[in-house]
Amino acid sequence: MTSISAWNTLGLGVAATWAALGLVGVLRPTRSAEIFGVLSMHKADGTPDDTGIALLFGSRDFTIAAALFALYSAGRDEEMGTVILSSMIICVADIYLAWKSRRGSEMLLFTVGASIWGIIGLGLKGFFTE
Repeated sequence: MTSISAWNTLGLGVAATWAALGLVGVLRPTRSAEIFGVLSMHKADGTPDDTGIALLFGSRDFTIAAALFALYSAGRDEEMGTVILSSMIICVADIYLAWKSRRGSEMLLFTVGASIWGIIGLGLKGFFTE
């Protein structure tokens, strides 16, 4: 079986991934809107304005990343697992939105990623340690 310190490091990887997703949401708002099939808001001149959706996705992802980084720093492995497992609810919503938007490759990527994160969350909760 794997030691808890290995799971802790994997949990840090999940935190880094959430932070990267937050950056994509903020820096590439149009891409985020496309992936999730979310309609853009429009500026007064009628041009699309994806800033709102970017802030929503980015802040959500940064919030999870911040919680995981803080728990990692405090050595709170079981709590990291709880946060990761509870974020599966968000992952299911993301997968559904990608499916609904007919974004097959993104849906597959999100599904595989969420599955790996779920295993890491369970590992942090002690399911795979002796």
